[in-house]
Amino acid sequence: NKIKNYINKYCSYQKNIVIPTSWWFDSRLLNNMVIDKKKIKSFSYWISKDPYKSFETVYAKKLSEKLKTDFKVIELNEYYDEKYLKSFFKLFWISTHLHWMYHIEFYKKIFSSIDKKECLVLSGIVWDVWAWKVVVWRIKSEKDIKKLYFSHWLCIEENILPKNIEVNKNSKVFYNKYNDQLITEEMRIIYLIRTKLILLSYLMIIPEYLWVFSETPFLNKKICLDILSLPDKE
Repeated sequence: NKIKNYINKYCSYQKNIVIPTSWWFDSRLLNNMVIDKKKIKSFSYWISKDPYKSFETVYAKKLSEKLKTDFKVIELNEYYDEKYLKSFFKLFWISTHLHWMYHIEFYKKIFSSIDKKECLVLSGIVWDVWAWKVVVWRIKSEKDIKKLYFSHWLCIEENILPKNIEVNKNSKVFYNKYNDQLITEEMRIIYLIRTKLILLSYLMIIPEYLWVFSETPFLNKKICLDILSLPDKE
């Protein structure tokens, strides 16, 4: 109910509610939570030869049929264009990877088909971490700090970093300062999301870069803490 009330507080002021929709639980939940289904503009994307046969779009289309919402597949074919690359470096430089570049093309094509003056984008960002789909292992030493970045163990080798970057020293300072707070898994999840948002911030920033407000219930402090406080049996 808290999530539903939070979402519809923002939806009530807008004409179009854009929800990037896939087979994942977050977008299914957001679609279900919006009270006025007529406002929903549901979009999915794919880059295969036949995007309408991809499992992402098949699930999204089926969901939209059940909820009787407006659904469209966005075909992406120029997300590696130089114009998007320039926008990427202008916005983020090297703070995130090129994975997000398709979002500019995705949202530009969406906003070209609807009135974005009265539009809101709903994002399901980081719902999976709050839902305990990601395990954050115990931080036993400064060498384990990299676990908090949820990079799937993809990281640069320390021996090729510039000598003036003291990785171990910085990790040790962080470990000594925050180790007491990292004892419980709930706190490790919070720290993981704080670091992960360095990379995932583009999910919220790109729509606003294109002058459309974006919102998510999964970054609201009250809702997030309530989710983490649920007893195991629930």
